[in-house]
Amino acid sequence: MANERRKWRWWQQALLAAGVLVFTFLCMVVGFRRPWIEPVPGVRVEMTRPFVRESDLGPDSAYRLLLEAIRPPADCQKIWERNGGWFDALAKFKHYPWPKEPPPPPHDPGPEEEGVDRFGEGNATSNFFSPAYPWIPGQYEDILRLARLYEPQVVLLDRALAAPEPQMPTVDSIDFPLELMEQIHIFFRWLAISAHCKVGTGDFAEAFHDIGRILGLGNLVCRSGRIPHYYAGIRCAEVAADAAWTIAVREQVPAPVLKGAAHAFLAAADEAEPYVEIVRAEHLAMIRDGVPKVCRDPMLVLEWSCSSIMGGGSLAPWEQVFYRMHFAITPALGSTPENTSRNVQAFFQHLVVLAEKPYSASVAADYRTLGGRFYLPTAEVVLRTRDPLGYMIAEGLLLPLDAGHRRAAERDAGLRGMALFLLVRAYETEHGEPPETLGALVPDYLSRIPEDSFDGKPFRYLRRNVPGLPPEAWAVYSVGADFTDDGGTARGLGTQTPFGGMNPDYVWPSLPYP
Repeated sequence: MANERRKWRWWQQALLAAGVLVFTFLCMVVGFRRPWIEPVPGVRVEMTRPFVRESDLGPDSAYRLLLEAIRPPADCQKIWERNGGWFDALAKFKHYPWPKEPPPPPHDPGPEEEGVDRFGEGNATSNFFSPAYPWIPGQYEDILRLARLYEPQVVLLDRALAAPEPQMPTVDSIDFPLELMEQIHIFFRWLAISAHCKVGTGDFAEAFHDIGRILGLGNLVCRSGRIPHYYAGIRCAEVAADAAWTIAVREQVPAPVLKGAAHAFLAAADEAEPYVEIVRAEHLAMIRDGVPKVCRDPMLVLEWSCSSIMGGGSLAPWEQVFYRMHFAITPALGSTPENTSRNVQAFFQHLVVLAEKPYSASVAADYRTLGGRFYLPTAEVVLRTRDPLGYMIAEGLLLPLDAGHRRAAERDAGLRGMALFLLVRAYETEHGEPPETLGALVPDYLSRIPEDSFDGKPFRYLRRNVPGLPPEAWAVYSVGADFTDDGGTARGLGTQTPFGGMNPDYVWPSLPYP
């Protein structure tokens, strides 16, 4: 009997202790959960550009004309496919300019080249586009066919760019048309190919007109608002700059054409959509579409999260069960549509404050400081934060929006750096030698030297002794995203390097790198 009483007391004490522990744990969970973001009073997160629905844009609007312009012409796809994809043609132009007359057939393939169709007849292989092989008759004829097919499309693009107040529909959804993005990429690459071809015929003015069309297309696409569209616009600027540099270095382009092209690059930089508007557009899409979807299906948030738990792969079945168990209690922990929308809006207020500033070393540090708030694994997020879903939405958005700000600065530096390069080349064409300083370009070539988008100082210039190039080479350069002046050190044009990675400085030299 005494033993039974002792056992009963032991169980009572154990149950009491367990109850106290559970109660203490719940108190800690509730008491130590804290808001993960605070609003920034007075910061506007609404877009300044008027909201435009797709249905509001008529047949003569820039948007409708653009849709018609980028639509692949009939038979165009067959030509692209037969030639293994003409994207590689742009790389080939760097090594072989467009022939001024039809190229002769190449020699018969030797034993080491068996299986490589080098005559451009029938099913050509991607080996055609290696820089090791010059242009061949089949490629020459196909590009001429493409030029005829794209001619009406280019006319439509000109009408789109000339439309009054050219506008795209405001994207208020987290989804976006991938097909549209693919067609835009094909079209601006074709315009670059067309520019190189016109150089082969000696029509430099029309060649740089095509490059100007690429710049206009890029700025128009950015007005949709979201990051994917903005990146397409940035890619337009990069392709345009690459084509302009290749042509200007290789050919004797008349100085007036170079000057006109330079001012087109400067105008594109001035007219580009401010990055802060992209942040505001992302806010609009998240509040209208993203947050409601995540609150209905919290598993979506794992696709955006930068947490190392995901590792870039898909979740195993047991992991899905684990996370669904955690997400099932998030409404009780504050992740209601109202709370999540309010917190996500506060998060975007912090982003807008940063996006309104030029991208600099201090702004990059502020992004890192903001990112320091997002360090918890998913299980701890659920237990330690109020509104865990909002926390994970913000965690997934911060990295791409930070990178977008840097890419916008690179785009601006690329446009202005290329403009200065073209003006120095024009000066060299007219005077027989490059200027001693960039100041010599003022006021005859431009009103003032543009500022480097990374440090706010005027662009740098090397009259000679560019690192990695012959002594006679000159270069214009930006300090780049490391915010450090490395004396014009780079391994490739602008941000491009032959083996990946970033250049120490962003350089536009008078001679190509080895």
